[in-house]
Amino acid sequence: MRRLLRFVLHAVLIVVAAIVGFVAVDMAAMPGSDAAPSLINGVIAGTVGLVFGLAAAWLRGIPWRLLPVLVRFWMRRLSQEFWWVTAGSAAVAVLVFY
Repeated sequence: MRRLLRFVLHAVLIVVAAIVGFVAVDMAAMPGSDAAPSLINGVIAGTVGLVFGLAAAWLRGIPWRLLPVLVRFWMRRLSQEFWWVTAGSAAVAVLVFY
């Protein structure tokens, strides 16, 4: 029963996000816009809506009660590998910004 409820909630989140994405991205729905509705706007809106829906469904699946425990574990692990993380971050920063 719990799996079915979770599936239904995820489906509803995806559908609502798709509708919100369509309304937010559709240029013809904006006031003062002369753009005619086109298929590409609908495709972009659907893609944006699906991405937001999947992100909302993923956020729904995070065990928020365990977050302090997970952060504490991550900090302990990070303190053990601090120099590796620092070197990796510096390398990524050089690759991204230069």
